[in-house]
Amino acid sequence: MTAPADASARDLLAGGLRAAPGNVLSVPELAALARQSGIDAGRFDGALAELARLGMVVVLEHRSPDPHLASIDLRTAAAVNPDLPDGPEHARRIAQEHWERRLRSFLAAHRCG
Repeated sequence: MTAPADASARDLLAGGLRAAPGNVLSVPELAALARQSGIDAGRFDGALAELARLGMVVVLEHRSPDPHLASIDLRTAAAVNPDLPDGPEHARRIAQEHWERRLRSFLAAHRCG
């Protein structure tokens, strides 16, 4: 049985994604929201993994396009809308689109020296 604290962490993360523009955030953005609410890294990781296991969230991993980003968490997370017939696939698409926007923005501004 899951501890109440874990349920509250899951609820906070799911609610944060649902409230985000497009129902998608980078995982570091979601982690910052969790930290502001007093959820430590261990509880955050467990809650995010549980939401993904339950099919409530899709988390996409991305390769670093630049060696300077190798140690940064580049994952994106999107809420699965259970009212859509293609809910998980839709969440994958919006997570990928979010990543591509972030990547374009980074590449447009970044210059290796």
